[in-house]
Amino acid sequence: MANYTVSPQALVFNKATVQGPVAALYATPQTLSFKLTNNSGASVKVTNYGFSTSTNGDAVTQPAGIYTNSDFTVAVHSGSFPVTITNGSSQQFDVTYAPLRRGSSFGDIRSAILTLFSGNQALVNGTPVYNTVGEVVDLLYPVPITVGVGGGVLEEGYNYSTTAPVYGDTSHISRETVTNAGVVSYTPSSPVNMTIADLDTGRHAVSAIELYSGTGAGTSVAGGVVVRARGVQVLVYGLDTASHIDLEIDVVLTGGPTLVYKWTGLTYSTVSGLFLGNAEGIDLQGMNLYAQVTNVTNPNTNTIKIGVVVTG
Repeated sequence: MANYTVSPQALVFNKATVQGPVAALYATPQTLSFKLTNNSGASVKVTNYGFSTSTNGDAVTQPAGIYTNSDFTVAVHSGSFPVTITNGSSQQFDVTYAPLRRGSSFGDIRSAILTLFSGNQALVNGTPVYNTVGEVVDLLYPVPITVGVGGGVLEEGYNYSTTAPVYGDTSHISRETVTNAGVVSYTPSSPVNMTIADLDTGRHAVSAIELYSGTGAGTSVAGGVVVRARGVQVLVYGLDTASHIDLEIDVVLTGGPTLVYKWTGLTYSTVSGLFLGNAEGIDLQGMNLYAQVTNVTNPNTNTIKIGVVVTG
């Protein structure tokens, strides 16, 4: 009988959206579980988890060893690391899958081989037998206690280029057709990827959408302001050389405003380039935005305005 057994030996997760820096914008990650049974004849203390170098031919997205900043995280069920498992007993471990962004178009499969650690050593079944000069004589190498984990990835819309339908290539007559009613249509030269943000032509064409206006601390209206954009540039008006503010941009969820980003000590010279969206790995699509202006220094009582323009 093996010293340790795990059940099940592999966990298959549903596809999940690549996680951005604001966890509240994403669905609750899926969690699956496995149990480790200790038949070693003595208690064992499991201190951490990590990843094995063994891949069994599958793609591995994690380095080997103890590494917790990963697509897969392990927790002790109804407890925490370190956990002692007595001989003849079992311990459940919960594995959560939340794929992290590691560059554009990383791929659609994330997989790895989890292993548990006792101290800095991976938990293993069996030990080899050595002769007096340290050579292995029975070839029974220890086998790491491993659990295969894997899941698919749903890439964000901004992870590939999109083309609004009005930008199709109509320059070739061979791609055009005319109906009896005189309606001209065309077939684009390549497939068209389109999202709701590509249809926000009105918001792209007009001035900034105002989130706040006032001379002191304040917030947007209750419930926030409808923007309907994946990404925005935040614009700040009215600051002079003597004024500065702290600015927080939130999205409004069922539980109320939830922080997306906060800038502190903004002055008239530091309010450029305030972007939230694609480059930052944030998708604001469908969210109402909410501004909170605090720590205001405005000796000349200028009217300070906070607005956003749609960037994608």
